[in-house]
Amino acid sequence: GGLNTLFNSLSSGSCSIALKDRKNIKDIAKALQDYKISLLPASPSLLNLMLTCNIQNNYDLSNLRIITYGSEMMPPSLLHKLKLAFPKVRFHQTFGTSETGIIQTKSLKDSIKLENIDYKIKNNELYLKSKTQSLGYLNSDNKAFDDEGYFATGDLVEVIESSGEEYIKIVARTKEVINVGGEKVLPSEVESVILELPYILDCLVYGETNSIMGQSVSAKVVLDSKIESNAELKKKIRIYCKNKLANYKIPTKIEQVESLEISERMKKIR
Repeated sequence: GGLNTLFNSLSSGSCSIALKDRKNIKDIAKALQDYKISLLPASPSLLNLMLTCNIQNNYDLSNLRIITYGSEMMPPSLLHKLKLAFPKVRFHQTFGTSETGIIQTKSLKDSIKLENIDYKIKNNELYLKSKTQSLGYLNSDNKAFDDEGYFATGDLVEVIESSGEEYIKIVARTKEVINVGGEKVLPSEVESVILELPYILDCLVYGETNSIMGQSVSAKVVLDSKIESNAELKKKIRIYCKNKLANYKIPTKIEQVESLEISERMKKIR
């Protein structure tokens, strides 16, 4: 993704700004302001941190025109908040893998249309095949490539038809799906609901081993104001989720944390 951005900048004669500390939100905001940056490629986790720091009101970001996002799930509730915070900015979802390259996409709300690449969907998992993809892995298992040369991305998707065109909505990573007594729970679905609560700044939903159900749903949340007790927090979240989620999807364990752990690639560490 970084190389793709760099080559696009070079080919168009644009100026690219790289920061030494990619996790320093104030440095990012200052660079956006000082260099009058118009295009920002970012992950949903980074964009949420920017909202938390209220940079849209503390810095002059009037030159920002496009924000591209990818590399992890974008909760619909977070995208809604971002569009309210940056009303003049166009948001565009990007998609690609190291094995198949960056793919040209066309956005439709929270879905994308894959262009100039072959793909298929098997058991709800997206498979890709490009002319410039890797041949496989050296000294490692190559089961991710099937007999036809398609690469299993590990992304679970839904197909959406619009105006005679096929779009896909990425709903989860196969390895992140939580199995509660045979019922499948998508962390992104639960996270999006919890993020609708005004006092929730961020959250992470994950599965924990359960001796009876196999797994149970757990959540870590970051608050913008202190709630008196964890029991009170759990009660409020569960009541809110009750009318929006099936019972088996509602977190049984909720932990209040100061912040969520973010990787060097600005993705939540599950």
